[in-house]
Amino acid sequence: MRRKRKKRVWFWLSFWSLLAVLAPALSIAYVSWEYLHPPKKPLSVTPMAFHLDYQDVSFHSRGEDVTLKGWLVQSKEQSRRIVIFAHGYSENRASANVALHMAHVLHLRGIASLMFDFRGAGESDGKMTSLGYFERSDLLGAIDYAKSLGYRHIGLVGFSMGASTALNVAPDVPEVQAVIADSAFTNLSQYLEGNLPNLHPLAELEFMPKLAMWETSLLTGIEPETVQPIASIQKLRDRGVFLIHAAGDDIIPASESKQLYTASGSMNTLLWVSPAQKHVGTYRTATNEYLVRTSSFLAYHLNKELDDSQVVEHMMPNDVVTKVRLATVLSEKQSAW
Repeated sequence: MRRKRKKRVWFWLSFWSLLAVLAPALSIAYVSWEYLHPPKKPLSVTPMAFHLDYQDVSFHSRGEDVTLKGWLVQSKEQSRRIVIFAHGYSENRASANVALHMAHVLHLRGIASLMFDFRGAGESDGKMTSLGYFERSDLLGAIDYAKSLGYRHIGLVGFSMGASTALNVAPDVPEVQAVIADSAFTNLSQYLEGNLPNLHPLAELEFMPKLAMWETSLLTGIEPETVQPIASIQKLRDRGVFLIHAAGDDIIPASESKQLYTASGSMNTLLWVSPAQKHVGTYRTATNEYLVRTSSFLAYHLNKELDDSQVVEHMMPNDVVTKVRLATVLSEKQSAW
């Protein structure tokens, strides 16, 4: 009888001990799963709100049977230059109007725009968001589509998750001449491990974040350690990169963009930390300056196939960034002469 009692005691002790470990782990795995499957936001506005003619377009993610939906806004004049926009987590191609507003300015400059929904967002296929892992193939699919239309001078503009994805993709595409990354993170694994406690209090336990990451990878196929913009930006030293961040960002701190800037080590990389206090908040608090600086940056780098006099002709009156960069280029040429 005593032996049977001991066995029962040990059984229940083992059972409850195992449950004490598994229950939190399963709970965190469930929260992680929910986080990667946010509800789709419906499109609330179209380019018509900015008096832009556009085409509804669709294409496939590179190497996958995932249909992505988007808008193509042609430039004011025939051009082989295009900017592709990459939205953030749980957003869509029209979110916050920033992409549409930029597309309007670029249209006037003779640059086309392609806005699309990543998988699991807007009107595109899928239900899962992978924070940059599978989105890489989506952005490559958008680039393939743009190239199929004859565009050869490409700029990428990304916000949050889309910013990190743009930095990750750009080194592998020679046609990408400029990247604007608004509120990017440096490393997906570190970002998730650091932010998991914000999603679940038990994630503060030392071993829980790594366990949750392992569970999530097992269930979804995501490999967060491969999403490393801080490594990718070091391969972009010969291309234009403009990092933007709000100083008071409480989701992805501005220190992330500062680290990216330091890692770049290139004079072609610019950093703007605005006094804004919200995630991807620079556009909302400094709209005019944001549009001037970003469109000037893109126009300069996508106009590099032209000679300097032609670039000046394409400039708009308030092109502060472009004027500064051109002054440097022209002074260097004069010195060489």
